Amino acid sequence: MKKTLSLVLLGSAFLLSACNEKETAGLKFSQPKESAVQSQQGSTFPALMPKRTVLFDQSKQLKFTPDKKDEYAITQATVETFADLQETGFDWLDKLLLQETYSYLLSENTPKSDNPSKEDIVNLLQESHQSDIQELKNEPGLGMAFRIQSDYIGQRKNIVTFSNELSTYSGGAHGMHYTLYINIDTDKKAVLRLEDILPKDKQEKAAELLWRYYEYEIMAQQQPFTPKTDFYISKQFYFNQNGINFVYPPYALNAYAYGNVTLVLPWYEAEDIINPTYQWED
Repeated sequence: MKKTLSLVLLGSAFLLSACNEKETAGLKFSQPKESAVQSQQGSTFPALMPKRTVLFDQSKQLKFTPDKKDEYAITQATVETFADLQETGFDWLDKLLLQETYSYLLSENTPKSDNPSKEDIVNLLQESHQSDIQELKNEPGLGMAFRIQSDYIGQRKNIVTFSNELSTYSGGAHGMHYTLYINIDTDKKAVLRLEDILPKDKQEKAAELLWRYYEYEIMAQQQPFTPKTDFYISKQFYFNQNGINFVYPPYALNAYAYGNVTLVLPWYEAEDIINPTYQWED
């Protein structure tokens, strides 16, 4: 299952986004406190102090009997699978976080549960882990790895933000990684999607603004790595004092060596196109 998942992720590189620690370091969310956080709608939501729970952590060392005539034959490899989950103590919020993690593990042929449990996630990861072990036994390779590492980014008024760092490796010079953001509106008890913050009839204008930022700030007026016809608004985003930050994974807007790319839609440009509910206010 994991190989299928990895292919789905790699094939969706231009639909997902990733962000490294340097990019998330600029986030200016309120840090967890014991006092309540006032929301934009006037309601209150307690400041969170999430705990990380390890769901799955297995590693298997494999040894191969190489052809003595092949001096470059692979003699051993490791299969690693890991996943953890943030838990807040709020049942509805923990359910949303669990559902997001579960969704990352689904492939086209995986039966989907409308109400997944931790056990469902563990079962999928176990199946994936065993599948990778068998694959390497059948055809020795450099190793395989799959990780989901969660993080609590912070909260500001009625928005709480988490992330899941997904990394995959199935041989070759390097693996791939993606940071998937989970922005949750605590008043609506729902995960915010792109359409929630940028109505569809405003997305064309938003794309033009982001493309301009890409051309002048990222590519410095050089030939764009990605043609405009292939450009899209990333579904991975977070808010900070500068604006809405849209994060793209390696290869989406630049070569792998350049890492992840973040395009900023400043608040002063976003105010006419963003859903007013999520306009940044001091």
